[in-house]
This record gives sequence, structure tokens and C-alpha cells, in this order.
Amino acid sequence: IADLSEPDMKTFGGRQRVDVSIGVVVIAPSAWTGEDGSLAAGGLEALRRSVREALLGWGDGIAGLDVPFLYAGAEPVAAAPGRIAWREMFRPALFVEI
Repeated sequence: IADLSEPDMKTFGGRQRVDVSIGVVVIAPSAWTGEDGSLAAGGLEALRRSVREALLGWGDGIAGLDVPFLYAGAEPVAAAPGRIAWREMFRPALFVEI
């Protein structure tokens, strides 16, 4: 979704830290919501949980990665008629070589 980096000449040394925002959009049939608009058990919430379980902490130990994937929140997003969509956001930090 976005990259954020602030130049720091004191620690430059040929590489720079970049905080990255990554989004994963989960889309499901709108029938997976209850009549009151809440998420139906086992529906979209199960998909969201599987994404979080797969990505939370991923990347630990990978060269160049300063901080593994950390959960940064979620929000609904626009979807086609008959669908519901939700964006899960994660923020790893990495070093890029200059």
C-alpha cells in the first residue's frame, strides 16, 4: 500500500530502512454476513484469521528484513455487488541497499 522512509545520514552506510505497508484484500459472498450486518461465524472472519495466521511474524530471520510482518489493522473496502471485502494491513520493515 505504501513505503515510508526518512533519510538519516548518520546511519546511511549504503543502506536505508524502509517501513512498508502491505494490504491483503479478502473478498467473500455477501451472504456470509448476518441480517444485522455482522460477520457470520465461519465466513469472512475465518478468511481474515487465516491471512493473519499466515502473515503475522512472517519473515523473521530473512536477510535484509529488520522487522517481520506486524499486524497494523484492518478495514472494509468497496466490493462488487453481492460481495464483501476487507483489507488486512501489515507493516514489515526492511533495509534497501543504495
